[in-house]
Amino acid sequence: MKCVLSTIFSLTAAMLAACSNSSTSSAEEPSTMLDSSSSEELSSSDEKYIVDGRDGQKYRVVTIGSQTWMAENLNFKTEKSHCYNDVDSNCTKYGRLYTWADAMDSAGVFSSTGKGCGFGAYCSKGHDLGRVRGICPKGWHLPDDEFASLLDAAGGGFGEDTWRKLKSTSGWPCYFCDDSDEYDMRDDYNGTDDFGFSILPAGLSDRGTFASRGASACFWMSVEISFDEANHRGPRCDSGEHYWAMHDHFKDNGLSIRCVKDEPESSSSVAPSSSSKIEPIEGTWVDPRDHQTYKTVTIGTQTWLAQNMNYKDEKSSCYNNEDSNCVKYGRLYSWIRAMDACLGAGLDFPSDYDYEVLFANVGGQAIAGKMLKSGAGWESSEKGNGTDEYLFSVLPTGFGTDGSEMGQNAYFWIYAGGGINEGYVGVLGNTDEVFWSVDSKFLNEKLPVRCLL
Repeated sequence: MKCVLSTIFSLTAAMLAACSNSSTSSAEEPSTMLDSSSSEELSSSDEKYIVDGRDGQKYRVVTIGSQTWMAENLNFKTEKSHCYNDVDSNCTKYGRLYTWADAMDSAGVFSSTGKGCGFGAYCSKGHDLGRVRGICPKGWHLPDDEFASLLDAAGGGFGEDTWRKLKSTSGWPCYFCDDSDEYDMRDDYNGTDDFGFSILPAGLSDRGTFASRGASACFWMSVEISFDEANHRGPRCDSGEHYWAMHDHFKDNGLSIRCVKDEPESSSSVAPSSSSKIEPIEGTWVDPRDHQTYKTVTIGTQTWLAQNMNYKDEKSSCYNNEDSNCVKYGRLYSWIRAMDACLGAGLDFPSDYDYEVLFANVGGQAIAGKMLKSGAGWESSEKGNGTDEYLFSVLPTGFGTDGSEMGQNAYFWIYAGGGINEGYVGVLGNTDEVFWSVDSKFLNEKLPVRCLL
């Protein structure tokens, strides 16, 4: 992550992904699926193909690392899905474009996990939905952030060349394209398709307006951000940088879908460790910039600072502007300066996936809060204080510079995808669970950060 994040940090905060939000209004009613009376049986003609029993369509599949994916975009027809430019041949080539309500199966035709999820309302089960089949064939599901594992398995993580291994070898002509098919052909935007994943630049739709065919691919995830936004991932072609982005998108826009084959469920996309308890290993680290000494803890394969970063820059703050709070709780940074606080010392700025690994190593997301919180200082009498069994020692630092929620909750900045895409992890005083969120409105808020060695 270090090299990639250093490159991203040098970009301006104005950098935009090709799959950016463009919709602005109007709630979406849950869509009724067509062909709901079709057979649910799904067959496999051989290990490289599946046939969707609902409509008889055949899809290539590919196993990369431990995951098996559809190697083509879903083309199951629903009432509100579209072909690009409403041309049927584009569905044949690129698959269909779905609203998030369609993708989640908001009508509950195929499963109940995504029922009621759509534009203008939160899902009834909240943000942690677990596995969501959505509109995928039986035995398959919408990815949460399993794209991150896909990228790692492809050999590059978030490296700028990983996209080349997963994109098609042709059809990526330019950054901004019109619909005249008179493209500015640029072979250097095409991929090498090393694994047969064959991503095509299918573009997107925005209430009947179509854009970015030839320039980008956007895939829905089952990760809700707000009442009108959800997360997606996808590659783009650009005049300089090439990377996978994770951004929020309005739920009533039309994006592509790649389904993932079901595996045994766990409470996290990274399975909790089933072996005996991992024993934490204590250590120390000295910041070469100001010579402050920090406690560290190694948990499994990860080594973390066991204290919040306290490197002073001109824009960082202490809670309530009291120096003693910096000594106890570390400093508060905007997202971009938190990144610099870690990278500038030669450390890693942690990603959402890094925290998933941490949570799995301490027993899973459902109990990680209890395992990681300090044994004192939390206000809630019932579940406030933790056991600190892994010496991670999370203190209840609150939210923002005014000390709101101090004593009750704790939040840490994370890296949550390509580009300038901020997010945070929350450890709450009234529950043993932990969560993370990605939301652009918090970009200039100030929160602590834990760095990875």
